[in-house]
Amino acid sequence: MHTQSDPLTLQTPASLVLGGRGAMAQRLARWLPGTTRIVDLQDYGCERRVRRITRAFLRLGRPSGRDGLRRAVFSSVPQQLYYEAARLPGARAPLARLLGSAGAGLGGVLMVPCASLLEVPTAALAGAAGPVVGLHLLYGPQVSDLRTETAILAAPPRTQRHHLYPQAQAFLHRLLQDMGHGQVLALSPEQHDRLMADVQFLTHSLFLGIAATVRLTEGGDAYEATRMPVWLDALLQFSQRMLCQQPHVYVGIARQNPHNPALLAQWLEALSAAGPGDLASVVRGFIETTEAVAACFRSAAGLEGAPLRRVHTPVSRYRAHLAAQVCTLPAGGEGASRAADGAAAYAAGLRGDYEAWLRDLAAWFPARSANYSEALLGQIR
Repeated sequence: MHTQSDPLTLQTPASLVLGGRGAMAQRLARWLPGTTRIVDLQDYGCERRVRRITRAFLRLGRPSGRDGLRRAVFSSVPQQLYYEAARLPGARAPLARLLGSAGAGLGGVLMVPCASLLEVPTAALAGAAGPVVGLHLLYGPQVSDLRTETAILAAPPRTQRHHLYPQAQAFLHRLLQDMGHGQVLALSPEQHDRLMADVQFLTHSLFLGIAATVRLTEGGDAYEATRMPVWLDALLQFSQRMLCQQPHVYVGIARQNPHNPALLAQWLEALSAAGPGDLASVVRGFIETTEAVAACFRSAAGLEGAPLRRVHTPVSRYRAHLAAQVCTLPAGGEGASRAADGAAAYAAGLRGDYEAWLRDLAAWFPARSANYSEALLGQIR
C-alpha cells in the first residue's frame, strides 16, 4: 500500500468503481489509494440516479487535466454492457457520455474498463476527454497468490497520444504491482483480444471438448471419478473448475471475441482428421492438436515472444503443463472414442444455448469443493 509520504500517492486520483458488487471489483477497490467510492448498478432501482451519482463524482473539482489526473473510473460491469449498452438509457449513446466523462473540461478523468475482452470496451469509451486504458486480470476471484498471475493494460492509439497517458500508465502499473501481480503487460486492445482467443477461448475449448468426449464415451451416465484413471480425473477437474463459475462469463469470452470463429474452425478441422482410439490416445490427440493450431495462430497474428508466452490464466497454465508432459500420458490403444465427436458436441453447444449446455455439463460432474483443483495448480506455479 502507499504511504502519505509517497509522492505518487499525493498525485493519485480519487477513484470510482462502477459495478462493484463482484468479487474482482471488490478486490480491486481494496487496493485503490486515496478516496474510493463503489457504485453498483444493482443497488439502484433508478438508472438515472446512477448517472447522477457518477457525474457528480466526475465533475467535482472540474478535473480539466491541466493539473494531472484527478479522477479514475474503474468500470467493472458485465461485458455485455459494452456490446449492447442495454443496462443504461440511451443505448445508442457512447458509454462515456452516459457516465458524463466526455464533456469539455473533463480531461483529467481516467477511464478503465475492466473486462475479458478490450477492443469493444475501449472503443465504447472513445468519447472520453481523458485517457482510456482497458484492464484485464487473468484469473478468477478464488486465486489468492498473484505472484504467477498476469494483468494486461490495453490503451488505444488515441490514449497513447494523450498527454496524461504516462501518468495513467504509471498509476495503473503501480496499483497492479502493489496487488502482487507477477507480470504486468501493455498491449494494444486488438493484440489483447487476439491473444485471448488462444489463452482463454482455445483453452476452454480444449477442456470442454475433452469433457464432452468422456461424457459421450460414458454413455451419458453420471461422472464417477473411480471409473477414471487418476491422470484423466485430474485433467477433468479443470473443466469442472470452469463450470463452477457463472456461465455468462464463458458465453461472453466465446461469443464476443471476433478472432474466435476462425480459430475454432481451424481447431475443429484439425481434430476431424483424428481417428478413433481409447481415451488416452484421444486426450493426447486433443492436446497435441490444440498446441499445433495455437502455434500457427500465434505466428500468423504476430503473437510470438517470451513475454507473451508467459501470459496465462490458471487454467491455461495447466494446459501448458499438459502440453509439456503429454509424452508421459499412457500410451493410447484401440477404442471407439473420437476427438471429433466430442469437439463437435462442444461446438454444437457453443452455437446453440451455450449457457444451458454449460449447466447441463456441470450437472454431469459430482459435487466437489470449489477449491478442489487449487492443489494441482499449486504444483505447477
